[in-house]
Amino acid sequence: MSKGFESSTFPLLIVTDHEPASQVVHESLVDSGFSVSTCGPDSIATMLAETTPRIALVCHSDSASDHIQAVKGVQPDLPILALSEGSTFNCVLDLIRAGAWDFVQMPCTSVDIVDRLQSLAMLKMDSGSSQNQIEGLKGLCRRLSDSNRELCKRFAELETELASCQNDFDSQVEVASTVSAFQALLSQELGIEGVLQTSLEFILGKTGPTNAAIFLADSPTSYSLGAYVNYDCPREQADPVLKKFAADICHHVAGPDDLVRFQDVDAFIDAVGPDASILESTDIIGMPCCSDEECLAVVFLFRPAGEEYSEDLAPVLDALRGALAEQLATIVNVHHRIADHWPDESTDESSDWGFGTGGNKAA
Repeated sequence: MSKGFESSTFPLLIVTDHEPASQVVHESLVDSGFSVSTCGPDSIATMLAETTPRIALVCHSDSASDHIQAVKGVQPDLPILALSEGSTFNCVLDLIRAGAWDFVQMPCTSVDIVDRLQSLAMLKMDSGSSQNQIEGLKGLCRRLSDSNRELCKRFAELETELASCQNDFDSQVEVASTVSAFQALLSQELGIEGVLQTSLEFILGKTGPTNAAIFLADSPTSYSLGAYVNYDCPREQADPVLKKFAADICHHVAGPDDLVRFQDVDAFIDAVGPDASILESTDIIGMPCCSDEECLAVVFLFRPAGEEYSEDLAPVLDALRGALAEQLATIVNVHHRIADHWPDESTDESSDWGFGTGGNKAA
């Protein structure tokens, strides 16, 4: 026998409907060292479960093809050797089609049968090894597929993060460009009135039509109106609100930290009284303008709630208020400002510049 084949490690099952005729085959195989069991067609399933053969022999059976199919129905991968007295091509073809792995014509010697069994055993071992390799490759493919899915997921996340970073970068570049243009315009103005007018025109170019007021700091707790832009709220109607802003609101908004968006306008209206009803259902933003942690001005923007300010405006307005504060600080230095005193040209609170719906600029 070939290396790697031991008859004792290959239990056999003989399936036959003529047991006396197959007795010779049974004895010859036992003499060759095989562990052999024999059953009829009615007990195939039971014997396969009890004896767990590694090869089945179907011999001396009138319905060999049916018996082969019965074995395959229970153990599809079990090698089957068909022993039959029929030798015609069609007979052999029927057995092979039914599921036989090999065929031996009877009568034959035990040596012929053992030789075929050895070939089937080797073929089964090679098939098992190939199957193991296939299963191993399948497992590797599954792991690679899982890894590929994970990589694709991670790449998608990185792509999203990169797109987000690109958008952030583009936004920062746009803000920087906007601030640069704003600073260039402000640098041409050395008077308070010119700075305030230029600032409001530029800010309205970013926000769209809106009411806007700039309050200049007289002291850390005292503010006065520097300029006002009318969109849908004429100066006469806005006066009570503007005075409330100057007296009680500006010093609370002042600070270098953040823009302020009024969340409870109704509470403000209640505090001011009926004259503040013009702010009902209004979106309001406060912009403290600070230089060296000192608030030099506060800008208020307000318009109807149906025209709310976009969240995208926040970084732009945040950058513009810093540039405005720098220019105001420059003017203060130019005019040798002393504490609680602005240049005289800013004290006229009658400025009402209409950049909205039909307002007029008045000095």
